[in-house]
Amino acid sequence: MEDKPDLKFRHVLYPAGFGIVLVIICGGLLAEFAPPMLLSMVIAVLVSPLIGKLTKTKIGWDYSFGVAVACIPNGLLWLAGPSFFNTILPFFLWTWFSISWSKLNLPPFRYGLWHGYGLAFSILPGAMLYAKLF
Repeated sequence: MEDKPDLKFRHVLYPAGFGIVLVIICGGLLAEFAPPMLLSMVIAVLVSPLIGKLTKTKIGWDYSFGVAVACIPNGLLWLAGPSFFNTILPFFLWTWFSISWSKLNLPPFRYGLWHGYGLAFSILPGAMLYAKLF
């Protein structure tokens, strides 16, 4: 019997949940230092090896670079405020990656890009949840 990976949790829900928790922590504890949306994207790049370990992806500089390519420009766009480019576009890209890449065996950079866009989209629902709860 062939072992089928559980891609829904590993590559979709784990990065999204991590992004939601990260922006809630940044909004609650670190908001006086920098905008939480930008700060959560920078921290996501710094802790990307942890995300890679959580999703059982080969960890290396190429994985972290993939996360950085998705998260750093998105974090900088959040400095200008919410727009199509930092709210809807990451969602469309993340959905497209989740549909088209889910059955492929990818190099670490592409997994990093996939997880990075999951993080980039999920900070918006995380910020909305934080605003509603606190």
